[in-house]
Amino acid sequence: MQLKREGILRKINIISEKDFLKKYGELYADVFLGNLNSHINFCKIEYIDEAYIGTIVIPKQKNEMSKKVCFGFYISKEAVTFFDDNNVVEKYLSNMKKEEESENDIIEGFLLNLLENIVRDDIIFLQKYHEKLTALEGLIIKKDLDKFEQELFVVRKNLLSLTSFYRQMFDICEKLQQITTKKDDEKNAHLFGILSEKIERMNSFVQMLNDYSIRLREMNQTKIAMRQNEIMKIFTVITAIFMPLTLITGWYGMNFQNMPELVSKIGYPLVGIVAVLIVVIEIVYFKCKKWF
Repeated sequence: MQLKREGILRKINIISEKDFLKKYGELYADVFLGNLNSHINFCKIEYIDEAYIGTIVIPKQKNEMSKKVCFGFYISKEAVTFFDDNNVVEKYLSNMKKEEESENDIIEGFLLNLLENIVRDDIIFLQKYHEKLTALEGLIIKKDLDKFEQELFVVRKNLLSLTSFYRQMFDICEKLQQITTKKDDEKNAHLFGILSEKIERMNSFVQMLNDYSIRLREMNQTKIAMRQNEIMKIFTVITAIFMPLTLITGWYGMNFQNMPELVSKIGYPLVGIVAVLIVVIEIVYFKCKKWF
């Protein structure tokens, strides 16, 4: 795919990852340790020979796709080349066309615009995670603990991916800020600094969500412990009720010859009445103590 834009960045190519590796993989082997493909697991950027080469990995939680979104780029004054097998770059470029053209007249401005579009609506997306965690808290109240465990596991996994993503994006913006500062590009250096702060705030929000999820997990563990205690309490009460009866049956099960109750006509009903009376007294006592 090939797109054309006016200004200093006149030409934008979107090619496959395979073609990109053929064109730039060997030239910049030292940047990606000899194999660009093996490093498409994180966000990274390098500045070599007045050109930028890098990769962006967006967690799958930010997309409806079944896997994470990866794309890479090579940006110089002459042209911009992306590799993208997921058809996401064109969406970002379409949004960038709505921005002022002057912001894209230099490669740093183009990069700034691209990175801003990647994280533009993330705060709305992150708010949905807050709502999700609030809904999970409701599951604890409803004692739907099995469903809670399954959904919390997915949320925590996603939050960890987002934490890694924002840290890497922050590092990219910080690096670009340093480069533009060295090039005396005060405007873009300032804008990269603002973007870094924005990404840092979103990362802090993700950390807050992660802390919230930890508290929910601890709350759930407390609920489980309380439920187990209730079960043990019931078993303890049942054991306490039947322990005297077990003593009685064990006592009269000895069958000694001189046990008068064994030959008495009222022995059997009398022991039965005593057993029932013991159970009633115990139940009344436990009720008064509020053990159940």
